[in-house]
Amino acid sequence: MQNALTDNRISINELIGAMREQGIFDISEVGYGILEQNGTISFYKADGDFAHSLIVDGVLHRDAIRRTGMVEKVEKIVKKEGAENIMLMTYSDSGKINIIRRDEDGG
Repeated sequence: MQNALTDNRISINELIGAMREQGIFDISEVGYGILEQNGTISFYKADGDFAHSLIVDGVLHRDAIRRTGMVEKVEKIVKKEGAENIMLMTYSDSGKINIIRRDEDGG
């Protein structure tokens, strides 16, 4: 965790402050922390059901696919439908797969 904080120039005090802003007062409650594109940090509680983004805008997120053990399932879906036809595919910790396909017109 220290390397990730250092690489992103976030101090431990900033991390703890961001947790408090979201009502989390004990780091052991955190399951995931995500540095968002706008610079904010989103936290997901350890006991929550987190949705992992496996395909976003037709691009496979290979680390997330491997981490969730969904390699074979994603390969099968991509072979059948084509990644370029999938706007978003998520897999939750509870095992739910959600796929949002692109519209016929490509939008």
